[in-house]
Amino acid sequence: MLYSNLGFNSVQQLLIQSGWISVCPFANFVNSLIVDRFGRVRLLIDVFQRTGSRGAASGAVFFLFLHIALFGLSYDATSYIYRSEIFPDPLRARGLGTSITGLFMSTLIFLQSAPTAFTNISWRYYIVFIAFSTVALVIMWFFFPETNGKPLEDIAEVFGDNIVLEDDKLENIHRRFKESHYKEETLVDQIDPEKSTSVHCT
Repeated sequence: MLYSNLGFNSVQQLLIQSGWISVCPFANFVNSLIVDRFGRVRLLIDVFQRTGSRGAASGAVFFLFLHIALFGLSYDATSYIYRSEIFPDPLRARGLGTSITGLFMSTLIFLQSAPTAFTNISWRYYIVFIAFSTVALVIMWFFFPETNGKPLEDIAEVFGDNIVLEDDKLENIHRRFKESHYKEETLVDQIDPEKSTSVHCT
């Protein structure tokens, strides 16, 4: 609809749309290289700070490409990583599936209502996205904890849960192993001194 309103014919619309969607894989690849350096929350809010205005019709296609490039570099792949990290192990698969279902359901609602909305309120339909983006920006900035650099087993700590950190778990395992090994040697010494002596000699 946007491309046709700008005066592009059917072939031109298909070419522009093909180029637009082809930006996503490259942007997601770059995201995979930078997501651990900049962190999840920073990249999630980055797209809302840098997306350009869709003012003049002559620049609309440029801003669409700019938007999808910034979206792929920051929010797109990072949102899936963040969703998969914040749920505890028993709920991770179900939580990720539920959140992705909600994402595509909301996308379906926006897309199905777009023709009617553009017919009745024209460019004002974009205000809906601006409003949702603003609310999301505030929520993510103040309430989303950073999970970058943490093992999945320790992420619950950033949400205030009392857990034994992974390093502490390993330390406890080593300590218990040493204690059990020491007790086993002591028990052998008490039961069979001769066997114990032969073992120590070897």
